[in-house]
Parts: sequence; C-alpha cells; structure tokens
Amino acid sequence: MSAQVLINLLQEELSCLECLWQTLQDEHLALRQREVTDMEAAVNKKQDAMIRLEAVFQDHEERLRMSGLPSTPEGISAYVQASTSQEQGQLSTLWEQRQERLQQCRDQNQLNGSLINRNRHQVLRALTILSGQELKSAAYGPGGDLLPSASAPRSLLGRV
Repeated sequence: MSAQVLINLLQEELSCLECLWQTLQDEHLALRQREVTDMEAAVNKKQDAMIRLEAVFQDHEERLRMSGLPSTPEGISAYVQASTSQEQGQLSTLWEQRQERLQQCRDQNQLNGSLINRNRHQVLRALTILSGQELKSAAYGPGGDLLPSASAPRSLLGRV
C-alpha cells in the first residue's frame, strides 16, 4: 500500500512539473520574441505554477511522513531501489521521470534568466546610446550577469 501512495504522489508531482516545464518553454519563446504581453502572461503563469508546485511538494512531504515513507530525495531513491520487483518498475520510472523533468525545469529557468539578463543589457546599452552618455565596455560573469565595467570613458557622439 505504501508503494501505491508514493506512485500517486509521484504522478501528481510529475504532472505539476510538466505544467511548469511548458510554462518555462512559453516564457522562453516570449523572451526570444520580445513580446511584452506574452512575457507578462508567461511570468504570471510561471509564478502560479511555482506556487502550485511548492504547495504540492510540501503537501507530499507531509503525506509521505504520515505514511511512514521517506520524504527526502535520497530516502525516496533508496525506497525505490529496495521495493519489490513488481512495484519497482513503475516507481523507478516515475522517480526517474520526475527527477529528469525537475532538472530540465531548473536548466530552462537558468537559461531564461540568462536571456533576461542579456535582453536587459541590450536595453540598457540602447538607452545609454540614446541618452548620449558614455558607453563603457562590459563583460558577463559565469552566471550570465553583467559585470561592472572598468574601461576608460569615451563619448558616443564624438568630440565637437
């Protein structure tokens, strides 16, 4: 019976992760196309999906403890490995799918964050040019964030 509880919980988590994954894909498309209304809608949808996923994870952690099942990823993985062969196939498949989709969501969210930072940098650069301010070269850090510049100032419009 405990295995069926875990199977049901993993199916529900996987469903939430699939929803988040699709939302992150929509967000990525909106960011690449630079469609403001689509970006706003994607961000709102992503926030709702994240809130739902967090609630599901918290609820499942409590339900796992009440069922006498492990509630940590390491504990669940060990439980899946120790399951009977009849239960192990379905549990193992669901657990692997859940873990893989969770990692894909993390990776896509990081990619989207990098795209946001790059777009932000381009907008700031355009505003700097349009305002006639000095343009400074910039570099990106390992996370894709814009690092402060230390280059010598130069005029965009030239010297008059």
